[in-house]
Amino acid sequence: MVKPKRDVLDIMVSILTSLTESSQKKTRLGNRTNLDSRTINKYIKVLTELNLVSHSNSERSPNASSASSVEITQLGIQFLKDYERIRGILELTHHQLIELKTTS
Repeated sequence: MVKPKRDVLDIMVSILTSLTESSQKKTRLGNRTNLDSRTINKYIKVLTELNLVSHSNSERSPNASSASSVEITQLGIQFLKDYERIRGILELTHHQLIELKTTS
């Protein structure tokens, strides 16, 4: 059985949700969200531009990217809360519409 592809929002939420546990290096984050390095880098770039995630250097080194971890921002946390609230409303509305159809 083939799994349906995740859409952009599902992937963004997956990344942000993974980061609520702790800041992570891109490699670990890619593994946890089942994304290859090229794809995770694209999403991290977009999420950074939206101020939903930020980078933190755990140690100073000549190769800063190797020491860089990704962490969720306060805006990212708020985004997840809002997303879950809206998703709940949409699911409730969907169930109400199904009930209306079956009772008509």
